[in-house]
Amino acid sequence: MMSGQSPRWRVSIAEWRNKMAYVIKWVLCLSIAVMGIIVMIVDPTHGKLGALLAFTGFLLFGLSLAQAHIETIE
Repeated sequence: MMSGQSPRWRVSIAEWRNKMAYVIKWVLCLSIAVMGIIVMIVDPTHGKLGALLAFTGFLLFGLSLAQAHIETIE
């Protein structure tokens, strides 16, 4: 390694923040999905709301995961 160059495994602050933003977004999306499943189980009268929350949470999670994967390819 030449002097003045950082090792490849070092991550800049901007990259770290970007990755943490994805992790936080994924946790929030999955929390919405789980909340929808819980609503469907606990209160069957609000089944449509639970299904909407579950579907939306999983859809947003999948789209965010795909976006993160596409950004790693670029």
